[in-house]
Amino acid sequence: MPLNKIQLKAKVFEIINPLRNLEAIDDKTIYKAIKEIKAIKDADFEFLARILIKEADIKTTKSAGAFLYIAENLAPESFVELILNELNSNKISDSKKMFFLNILSGLGIKFNAEDINSFLNNPDEAINNETSRFLESAKVDPEAQIDFLDFYFSSDNTDKKELVNSVVRDFEGDRLINILSPLVLTADDKETIDYCLEIMEKQKSLLSVKPLKYLSSLKSTSKLQKKASKILQKMSMSGFYNKKKLYEYYKDLLKDFEPPTAAISPPDGNSNFSVIISRKTRQGTCFLFFVAVNIELGPFSCFGFSSLTENDYDTIIKRFFNSRERFFIPVNEAKTILNLLTLKRISLNKIIPYEYYCWERLLDDIEPLEESLFEIIEKNIEKNKTDEFTKKLINNSPYIENWFYRYSKNSPYFSKLMDEILKLKDEEIYKTDNLVEEFSKNEDLRENIKNKLKFLAYCFNSNNKKEFASAFYSLIFDEEEFSTFVKNILKRSIYEFALTLNLPQKTEDSLFRKTEIKKDNKKAKTIINFVETEWIKEDGN
Repeated sequence: MPLNKIQLKAKVFEIINPLRNLEAIDDKTIYKAIKEIKAIKDADFEFLARILIKEADIKTTKSAGAFLYIAENLAPESFVELILNELNSNKISDSKKMFFLNILSGLGIKFNAEDINSFLNNPDEAINNETSRFLESAKVDPEAQIDFLDFYFSSDNTDKKELVNSVVRDFEGDRLINILSPLVLTADDKETIDYCLEIMEKQKSLLSVKPLKYLSSLKSTSKLQKKASKILQKMSMSGFYNKKKLYEYYKDLLKDFEPPTAAISPPDGNSNFSVIISRKTRQGTCFLFFVAVNIELGPFSCFGFSSLTENDYDTIIKRFFNSRERFFIPVNEAKTILNLLTLKRISLNKIIPYEYYCWERLLDDIEPLEESLFEIIEKNIEKNKTDEFTKKLINNSPYIENWFYRYSKNSPYFSKLMDEILKLKDEEIYKTDNLVEEFSKNEDLRENIKNKLKFLAYCFNSNNKKEFASAFYSLIFDEEEFSTFVKNILKRSIYEFALTLNLPQKTEDSLFRKTEIKKDNKKAKTIINFVETEWIKEDGN
């Protein structure tokens, strides 16, 4: 006999009650609830979806979101209509209606200002409350900051100005500066940057200090750099901030978080490595972000996840890294590395993604070391003579097997070398040896490889692999062995490039079928034949 509506409601409450007050809800928990509800015999799923929508309590947005996700899964065809019915009801609060509007917007349903006003009892108050809640949460949730910046950068110029003016008009202090901080560092027009700086000068907020320090590090003495330095100097001289005050403020801001952990990946052939920062809240949810960094050019990409369960956290880490690719390091050293390379990228006037400026908030209460990474290495890693055992250790290491350059503007020395090789006639290909010898003496190239070796040595040393750390670090100071190492990297890079030139090209004949056309690159074949005959035979690998 089918359950009546009261029995159905009780059964559903039994399934969803454990989800009500959880800080984080993983996919397994949600799918388990869906499976149990769908197993109820002869149930009216639209009726159950309506119950879940009504039970969504926005005081715990994670569980409210879970309830709506389950509801949408139970009644996909009528879900939007059920939400719209709630929006038209006078019995629910404006704050809950704003939550529903955000959910529908996330599903791609657009509302204009008139639509929103028609749903709300007190539109101005509701929108102000929602903005206020958003700005407050953005102080410790990078994704909230990123949402604002995503919206800003997707708007046209007129809307951008109005958006900034609206935020400045309605808010002040930390809430306002928290939103303007990443914007002043990434806005694409000087007028907006100048305006943000004026607001920072007027508002008394310690959140202004970091972006002002970043702008002060610009290499050129531009008006922007001078203005940022002047504001920062005024704030310091007035006693508004000092180092102690700043870190006390950050510690209070992030008081609901446990200390972070940091890991680093070894550098690849293009001098890129990753820094992984994870941090738990006192309630047990995880925040996690990844920064892609170039040793020469600083951080160039960043993404993250907030309010993860431990299961989700483990899944993400396993997806992106295996155990060989991750070295745990002290978090203050991670902060030091990121700080130094961020300042380097800013000084080069290169763009840093706004996601990075938002996610690095999770490290604001961590004090970096006074010394540089290379000073840490110099103090902690022993230099030894490069003997036969050490050579084997280096040459057989899987950590350098992907150390080869690509033909690109980021590898000008290698690109120029390849241009010279490609100019050679077939009967002159033997001159490749001389070109490798010549280009291996390039100081920029040698410095680049030395920096990679230092980073790799640092990774090993941080994880107590002293023998490996010493081997790679000592190589830098053995002129003969280091020169051989540089030439081997160039040879490997030439071979990889030639192989790439000769790869089959995939072309789409139709929507469902791809054909491989074998390239017949004579120059590539000549280079490959030379490498395999002269170098691989010579090196015995």
